Amino acid sequence: FRSGNIARKAVAMTKGSNAEGSPSSRAAVQKRHRIAKVATGVIVASQLAAVAASSAPVLKDCIPSALGFFANIRTPAALLAGTALGQLFAPFVLADDFRDDISSCTALRVRTLFYSCMLSTIALELIVVFFATASTNRLLGSGYNPMAPDTLSFLMKYFEFPYVSIRLQFLTGLLTFTMGLGIKAYAMFASVPDLARGSLLILAAAAFEMVAYFDHTLVNFDDYWELLVRFFT
Repeated sequence: FRSGNIARKAVAMTKGSNAEGSPSSRAAVQKRHRIAKVATGVIVASQLAAVAASSAPVLKDCIPSALGFFANIRTPAALLAGTALGQLFAPFVLADDFRDDISSCTALRVRTLFYSCMLSTIALELIVVFFATASTNRLLGSGYNPMAPDTLSFLMKYFEFPYVSIRLQFLTGLLTFTMGLGIKAYAMFASVPDLARGSLLILAAAAFEMVAYFDHTLVNFDDYWELLVRFFT
């Protein structure tokens, strides 16, 4: 508004001097013209600055949302690790028909595969809990700019490894837990073949659905496998 008033006054002064036709000095007329040009330049500059400000990304403090991300994923990871720990020491009873149809060596391999899945789940989810807790503590310090267009950009700039590790290992732990449950369900319900196959298919469908939606939520990566490659590189 102020620059607009200046421009209008300058134009009015110029018009007044031209309309009067008074014998005012040429220097005064040129001065008024210069004032009008400066005022016009101020208006143009202010408009350009307004356009640049509107197109620039709005920065916000990402610390609260980053803390929320680490806290939200830490809780389900701890619950999943505790559930897998209970499954690790729960009895694994094979169905009679299944035990009769397979050798003792095969039965041992089935149990080994189930316990390996549970151990993998515990290890992966404990890593998630640790990384989330350590990253939360790091957020309390300094050494980074908390202002960013969004929380994901902030995490990818300052906490890329914890972010990639947490997202990858949380889903991988879910998948190994689901795989272990499928193995146990099939072995325990083998005396009822339809129930055994149905349980296995339901858990397999759940795993594929989790992976599909996980890929959909990724922004900086195309899919689970690209995230895995980034984790190791």
